[in-house]
Amino acid sequence: MFINKLVLVIFDMEGLMFDTETLAIKMWIKAGNYFGIDIKSEIVVESIGLDIIAAEKVFKKYLGKDFPYYDVRKLRLNYTKDYLAENSVPVKIGLYELLEFLDEKGVLKAVATSTERERTEQLLLSAGVENKFDVIICGDEVLKGKPEPD
Repeated sequence: MFINKLVLVIFDMEGLMFDTETLAIKMWIKAGNYFGIDIKSEIVVESIGLDIIAAEKVFKKYLGKDFPYYDVRKLRLNYTKDYLAENSVPVKIGLYELLEFLDEKGVLKAVATSTERERTEQLLLSAGVENKFDVIICGDEVLKGKPEPD
């Protein structure tokens, strides 16, 4: 006899656990402005959830092959880091309650994110949930990122 029992929940991080899209848009635009580049929010939205290489392709599709993606991205990450040092990451409604419920039921929890390990740890720490997951797999730890199944 087969018994249905939930044993594992896998969470995506950015956009599901945390409202980082709005923050990402603001910081990409701010970093672009520093470089004198007008980055439209639609470009950022199209790149959300992609790994670094796929996101670079999106930006260069709209801003040209000479767009200094890695320089602008580095500044964007610094702006975001500064923001998070002064503010906690915006947490989606119900996250804490869901994690507590799953703990009570003995359900394992994992994070599978296209975000790099260093940033993942920063965001989890900012939200105070860094020790709530049994497994964390990050975008820089897989051979192929989204949209591949890795």
